[in-house]
Amino acid sequence: MHHDDKQLSEITDKTMRRLMNEAIVLPSKYRETFEEEQKRLDASREAEGGDATRREIDLLRTHLFSDDITPAKNRLWLYKQKLNARQGFNDEGYLVSLRIQDYGTIVDEYDSIIGNRVLMLVCSYVIEFLKMQRVNFEIARYGGGDFLLFMHHIDEGEVDALLVNMQNGAANHTFKHRSRIFGLTFDAASIRYLENEPFATVMEQLEEKRFEKRVKEGGTAGRT
Repeated sequence: MHHDDKQLSEITDKTMRRLMNEAIVLPSKYRETFEEEQKRLDASREAEGGDATRREIDLLRTHLFSDDITPAKNRLWLYKQKLNARQGFNDEGYLVSLRIQDYGTIVDEYDSIIGNRVLMLVCSYVIEFLKMQRVNFEIARYGGGDFLLFMHHIDEGEVDALLVNMQNGAANHTFKHRSRIFGLTFDAASIRYLENEPFATVMEQLEEKRFEKRVKEGGTAGRT
């Protein structure tokens, strides 16, 4: 392999240092040591290049799986990282569906800029809240004003308590646009999921649970 002058000097220097305490250095010994140092340098350079490549791939993956509006991950992350080839889950935990109330109406009456601001504020609030609670979680925007939240190493009672506190806290956050005050209100429904359980099945069960909860609370019986 061709080496430039700097590499040749580096190999020679390391070879000489290894042999400096030898009383007699035969040409064959020098050549053997030189080739060893050459291989070590080549391996080191290849490793450095491999690390750089891995860093570039990780950075690309981060951008590829990031939502373009919020700090959450996107649907591609869900289907490529969270689910296996059969569209079943790769892990287990609790799946929480967060749905921003009146999101569609806000976008229709105002514009996507205001809608995006609502998305950003809700997502940032949820992330900050869960980090403060030291929860092991992941969050992805599923579409429109819907987010999917994955919680791990937690039980049902803890999930329910977190969601209540999260929603109560969000009620204190508002922002004003022209003459209207926008809140960060959202509804939430949670369900346990298991490894390899089909994503579509869990989502259907989650929507059933959301519907039953709405009826129980005396809300609108129709689905959204």
